[in-house]
This record gives sequence, structure tokens and C-alpha cells, in this order.
Amino acid sequence: MDALLRRLGDEVRESLHQILGAMELIADEPLTQSQRHYLERCRTSADQLLCTANDLVELARAEYPPPLLAPFRVEGVFAETAWLLQHLADRRDTEFSWHLDPSVPEAVTGDARLLQDLLRKVMESALYLAPRGKLHLEVRASAEGVLSLDVSAAAAGEVLRDPEFLAGEGLGPALGLSIVRKRLDQIGGQLATFTEGARAKLLMTVPYTAAGEGQVSLPAGDASRTPLNLLIAEDSDDSFFLFQAYLANQGHTLTRALNGAQAVDLVKTGKFNFVVMDVKMPVMDGYTATRLIREWETEQGTARVPILLLSAEEAARQMRIGANAGCSGYLTKPATKAQVLTALDFYARPHLVGQP
Repeated sequence: MDALLRRLGDEVRESLHQILGAMELIADEPLTQSQRHYLERCRTSADQLLCTANDLVELARAEYPPPLLAPFRVEGVFAETAWLLQHLADRRDTEFSWHLDPSVPEAVTGDARLLQDLLRKVMESALYLAPRGKLHLEVRASAEGVLSLDVSAAAAGEVLRDPEFLAGEGLGPALGLSIVRKRLDQIGGQLATFTEGARAKLLMTVPYTAAGEGQVSLPAGDASRTPLNLLIAEDSDDSFFLFQAYLANQGHTLTRALNGAQAVDLVKTGKFNFVVMDVKMPVMDGYTATRLIREWETEQGTARVPILLLSAEEAARQMRIGANAGCSGYLTKPATKAQVLTALDFYARPHLVGQP
């Protein structure tokens, strides 16, 4: 059953990569106000479908990978999450607001993606509690290294049910709090819920470590960009088309391999200084292709070409298997244009190209 859920999740992410990518390209075109409004609603629904697919896979896990600890700017993480939550709140005619208390440090060390995912699940559950009401998020920090995320939901004259009993409101809310509790148990956090009349509170605490001064740096700008001769190993015509559209006018040269075996043969020509590798391909998968490329490089004594996984497989699996195969990094589909360009810009720095 776990393998089936993982496969279904991968297939949903692959399809949503193409759907969300096409929506992102459409958003760059001239649109009327109503068209842009309809597009935003489509993107929100697609985001919700992606979250549900990820939740199904996550709930089936016997154990979770350890958190990925790295410094991050707190306001940026919460602002990004709030953007999605605002669209969800608008769809349920709910007034949404949030506030970052001055006690919260500018930067902390933790797992930013995990924090965003936990917050989204808690807020999504709160949204189902208070349709056409009000929802507020207050973020504070204690001296003991704990972030407190206080969610207040107020319904429009309705008596609210206990937030723990949302099974009748859809699959997403029913899964959400269960997953939140499992992940919080792993990292030493807690979730408490309270209901009184037309008001409900969900209080989540998440431990953090203060980031040292200078640990968080801004992404590299366009000044560092170097044109790349890219090899794209991708069997899906739609995904390759999307990649071409993302990289239009970026100055890079693209060559396509339809499977892992072709990718290995093309890398041996020495023409490429960057490889973007899908995982599930006919003839030879991306992990095997990466391992064979690394073995050939070792035999020939050549510099290692950066190999970036771009796959619908869940991130934890990519990291575990990809690291053993010799991958340089990974992106999980759906990947936005900004995410793809940021990854390429990083490897386009002259002192990094060709390094392991």
C-alpha cells in the first residue's frame, strides 16, 4: 500500500508540474483582470491538490526523514505561506490577517519547508472551522528557543466544533492535523486546540536555533550567470516543453536525452557542463544513469559535471538515493520557473561549474 500511495503521489506531482508550469507562463502574458482572477483560482486549486497528494504519501510513512536544518529569514518564510493562505481564505469568504511579533528573531536555523508545511496544514484546518468568519495568525518567540504559532478562528455567529473532528469536511483537513502531530512529535513540538462558542484556537509550538550573524545570505544575482551547455534527460514531451519555456532568452543551450542511457552516452562526448536528470525514464532510470556517469568520470579522471535531479519523486527519496548515486542537487516537481532559474544560476558561477 505504501508503494502504491508513493506511486500515485509521484504521478500527481508530475501532472501538476506541467499544469502549474503552464499557468505560470500564462501569468506572464497580458491578461484582463478577470482572466488573472480566474487563473489565480486555478492555481490555488492545483496547490490544494498537490498538498493532498503529498499528505496521503506522508501519512503512510512508517518514519520520517530527519529535518533539513539551515538558516532562513523568518519573515520571508511566513510571508510566502501567507500568500497562499490569503487565496484559500478568499475562496471561503474568510477575513485573514497575520502578525510577526518583535520577539521573533530576523533569522533562525531550522527546516523552513517543514515549518511552512505544518503551518499550512494547521491554517487549512482552521479555515474549515470558520467559513465567512475571521482568521488570525500571531507568531511569537520565547527565550527558550520556541516559535509559538497562535491561530485564532472566529465564525460568523456559529458554534464551532472541536478542531480535532474535521473528517466530515473533506480529506485535506482530516489528514492535516494527524500529520502535524506526527511531525511535531519527531521534532519536539506540540499542538493544542481549544474551542469555545464561536471561537477556536490552535496553538503550535516549534523549536528553533538562533542563526548566527551573517549565516543567511541573499541568492546570487544575474551578474554571476554564465551560459551553460545543458543536457536535459527527460522522456516527457510536456515537461521538456515547459523546461524550454522556462529557459527561453536565458542564454543557455539545451540538448535533450530521452532516457538515462542516452544521457550517459551524451555526457561522454564532453560537450556538457550541466545535466538536469529526470528519474523515471524508459531504458535506464536517472539514478542508474547518474551512477554510471560518475563511474566513467572517475575512470577518465575528468571533472564531475553537476547533475541536478528534477523529478516528481518525493524529496526525501531523491536525497537518499540520489546522494548515493552522486547527484549534486535536486528539485521536486512541481518546480516553479524561479526555482529552476535559481538552481541554474547557482551552478552557473564559474568557480562552481564542473565541481562535485
